[in-house]
Amino acid sequence: REEVARLVETYRQSANEMKPEQAIAYVDDLVLNVRKHFERYLGTELSQEVPEFGSAPTLDRIISELSSYLQSIVKDIETRDQSRSDDMVERLKSFALDHISELSLNLDMAAESVHLSPRYAGKVFKRITGTSFASYLNGIRIEHAKRLLTGTEQPITTIAQSVGFSNVNYLYTLFRKSCSMTPRQYRARRPSEVEK
Repeated sequence: REEVARLVETYRQSANEMKPEQAIAYVDDLVLNVRKHFERYLGTELSQEVPEFGSAPTLDRIISELSSYLQSIVKDIETRDQSRSDDMVERLKSFALDHISELSLNLDMAAESVHLSPRYAGKVFKRITGTSFASYLNGIRIEHAKRLLTGTEQPITTIAQSVGFSNVNYLYTLFRKSCSMTPRQYRARRPSEVEK
C-alpha cells in the first residue's frame, strides 16, 4: 500500500509537468505495465476493469481514480495471498494430524509435503495461527494423549510413543505445562471431571 502511494505521488509530480493528453497517455501506460506485472506475479488475469482515465475532468480526478484502481489490485492480491496462506496452513495441519505418531515429524517434514521451504512455511504458519508449528504439534499430541489416557488402558509409555514422543519424560513435562497435572493424574480423574 505504501508503494502504491509512492507510485501515485510520483505520477502526480510527473503529470504536473505534462500537457493533459500526455498525462492521460502516461497513466494509461503506467496502469498497463502495473497490471502486467501483477498478472505475472499472480499467474492469472486481474478481475479489475481498467478505468477510462481520459474521461476524468481534472488531474486530481485522474490521480484519485489511479489510486483507487491500484488499491483495488493490492486488496485483490492480499486476499489471494491470504487464501493461499490459509490453504497452506490447513495442509500443514492435516499433514501433522495424519503423521502424529511419527517420531521424526517436524516442520521440515511437513513443509516438504506442501513443497515449501521450512523457513517460509514456519513464518506463514505463525502469522496465520499465532503459534509456531512445533507448539501446534505439541498441542495436538497432548490432546491426542488425553483421549488415549481416558479412552484406553494403554501404558503411558505406549501412549507417548503413539502420539509421537520418543521420550515419556517429555510427554510428562508438556502435559504438566498444559494441564497442570501429570498424565497419570489425568487418567485417574473421573471422566466427568476431565470434561470440565
